[in-house]
Amino acid sequence: MAENGNRFTIYDVMSQRGDFRQNPANRGAKDHRGLSIFKKADFPQILYHPSGEEIIAVPAEAVATPFGPKMVGEQRRLKTKTVHSEEELAEALAAGWHKHPAKAHKAAGRAVEVPKVNRQAVQEQIAQLQATLDAAAAEEASALAEPIKNSPDAPATGAAVIAKLKATATAKEAE
Repeated sequence: MAENGNRFTIYDVMSQRGDFRQNPANRGAKDHRGLSIFKKADFPQILYHPSGEEIIAVPAEAVATPFGPKMVGEQRRLKTKTVHSEEELAEALAAGWHKHPAKAHKAAGRAVEVPKVNRQAVQEQIAQLQATLDAAAAEEASALAEPIKNSPDAPATGAAVIAKLKATATAKEAE
């Protein structure tokens, strides 16, 4: 049965059959040896309207308030087009369709914040973190190579430990 209470859908059946693991379009796809078979698919692609036109996906609902009726809950989405080949993509891009929704919103004159990624700063941060990781690994390797010493007079070998324990036992018997 499904992990989510009483919900059991065709997708649960497909998952149990392994359909998603066998489909190379899914990131988690594995072959019989457990190796990834994921291959990034270039098509189909979704493109966004050239002038940023929107469709009302969920119409607004009139709600009575003390200040009069208000229209709430309207949901809109950008008009999209799906392309299935290089030729269709070239034609749509020539007609002004956008590959990213932020560009369509910008074309419509809506304010959109597109996060800028400074690739050089990210690469420097990755290099710094890798150096820290390498230093920690080297420190751990050197710590494992040295014998463990709890005190300055701790013995370094098993035979010395046994001899020290016998000496301690003999001293306690003598008391």
